[in-house]
Amino acid sequence: MNTVPLSFVEEILWRARSLEMSRRLKELSGLFGNRAWNHFHHSHDKYIEIVEGAVREKCCVPNSDRVLSDVDPFYMKSIVVGLRANNNSVPEIDKATFQRVLKTGNRQAVIELQVRTSLIDQKWLEFVGSWKGLRVLEIVQSTFTQIDVEGPLFKLFSKLVDKKQLVKCKYQQGAFFPTKVVDKVLELLSQEQFYEFVLTNDGLLQHILEFWSRSTSSGGPKHVHFKYRCAWNRREISSFLLLKSVSCSLQEEPAMVKQLFGWNDDFCPEIVLEIVQSTFTQVNVEGPLFKLFSKLVDKKQLVKCRFQEGFFFPKKVVDKVLELLSQEQFCEFVLTNDGLMVDILEYWSRSACNGGPKHVHFKYRLEEEPAMVKQLFGWKDAFRPEIYKINKM
Repeated sequence: MNTVPLSFVEEILWRARSLEMSRRLKELSGLFGNRAWNHFHHSHDKYIEIVEGAVREKCCVPNSDRVLSDVDPFYMKSIVVGLRANNNSVPEIDKATFQRVLKTGNRQAVIELQVRTSLIDQKWLEFVGSWKGLRVLEIVQSTFTQIDVEGPLFKLFSKLVDKKQLVKCKYQQGAFFPTKVVDKVLELLSQEQFYEFVLTNDGLLQHILEFWSRSTSSGGPKHVHFKYRCAWNRREISSFLLLKSVSCSLQEEPAMVKQLFGWNDDFCPEIVLEIVQSTFTQVNVEGPLFKLFSKLVDKKQLVKCRFQEGFFFPKKVVDKVLELLSQEQFCEFVLTNDGLMVDILEYWSRSACNGGPKHVHFKYRLEEEPAMVKQLFGWKDAFRPEIYKINKM
């Protein structure tokens, strides 16, 4: 099992949501079994909901509603605390209850706070701000109001930003963002420990992109999610990102590429690249997109690539793709047309190099299934053949 790519192992474990599946996986040998054992023992989540002082809690397998019982607090990976209040009074702080539900033994679990009420006061701000393990904050309120910069929710957010302890934030409040809020969000995005920001509207989209387009400092790769449909056309957003991150500078490694594509040698040595453009044009080997692709192949950083650009592939592009497919760390390649299919099959039919099993998706119908499809889809006799499915339309 040690020949299985680690990225594939992680994907299977991520999808193994049942407790019984986790137990089976940890009985396997080699890398797969060891990783599954750690996943089984170190990935329990605790969900706590506090409504008007009443506490409801449960322990689950990650990404599952399967409730566990008698779980050792030492194995808690994360604790999610949901704070709600339905009446018009600020709930009392029961420190004894919080001390019990936040107990994690000798291990420091990540605490996520979901605030679904504005009925908190200065005492709550000081109390929540004292949680050492608080790393994730989610603020949920009406999306059709302006954020109150003097209100308790923004004060809580501001306090945690100042302490530089947040690694992830979900801000689902406010359709209108005052300058003070925008400045605080941009400050958070500049911090090295912070890596993921989730928005449910595009009120901050333009501010974030403009900030990155002129910023010279790099706080590491960031993942920014916009959950709802953006007011801008999606192609315009993609074009803006590509222009500001790639075309602004092709000297060595532009800072904007690191920020917008999550590319950082120290923090994220293995990355995923997706290039999307017209499928009815020839790939420009002198253009910024191919230069970015070529640079990442040379650095042997890619583990997955989705190449949705170009109906015609010059020899220089074909050679670079085949070089990528021969690298050991690389495991998955996605094409939206069959322009490279014959080249890949012919290369593997004569190649003596084995870079490990590869998972290559062709979105169009395959007319036949030659023997090389086994290698093409990472299918070996000793390997579970049902893991990979041939993708046909």
